[in-house]
Amino acid sequence: MIQDYAHDRNNTVRYTLGKYVTKPLIFFGINPSTASIEKNDATISIIEHIAKLRHYDGYMMLNIYPLRATKIDSAFPKKCDVDICAKNLHYIEKTIYKSAEVVAAWGSHIRDRDYFIDILDQINRLVKEKDATWLCLSVTKGGHPHHPTRLAYNKMTFDIFDMDTYIQNMRNTK
Repeated sequence: MIQDYAHDRNNTVRYTLGKYVTKPLIFFGINPSTASIEKNDATISIIEHIAKLRHYDGYMMLNIYPLRATKIDSAFPKKCDVDICAKNLHYIEKTIYKSAEVVAAWGSHIRDRDYFIDILDQINRLVKEKDATWLCLSVTKGGHPHHPTRLAYNKMTFDIFDMDTYIQNMRNTK
């Protein structure tokens, strides 16, 4: 089994977290929390289960912004760190494989920082280059892809998610 855990020296930035044999189900959140390769948090435990339900041999967790935080509050950067963003996009490009299923799973926190949508637009381009497909577990009332911890398994629909329209709508409602 491959264990993929890319992070910075201080472990304050996490680029990848995954365990799989060949082709993982890929998930995207907003930013990483406390999980590591040694210890799951609630989100990763649910993601592991979802990957099994979808008949994958593992998962890969990526994030729009790789800075670890349990909350996006006043301490979270108001401006994007371009260096960690560039490195994050590098890992994302290496991780997404041809025709992958990519699960959008971030909820309404996409609105917490203006730069999140700009980064998502860059990620979407990489997903398209790999002919990968965006899915979501379900959408919130506000039209955002549900976060895995906020949705019961029997409410997960795994619908195709139109990322181009979503990004356009987010830009129009800033």
